[in-house]
Amino acid sequence: SAIQSSATRLVMLLETPQNQIVRILSAFEEKNRQD
Repeated sequence: SAIQSSATRLVMLLETPQNQIVRILSAFEEKNRQD
């Protein structure tokens, strides 16, 4: 069960950064538009 939980954590860690990167990129674009 420990391996399963660690595997799911890895999957979540791999999936979330992509969403964060997209949000960061969109935030930068908004800042550039404001400037």
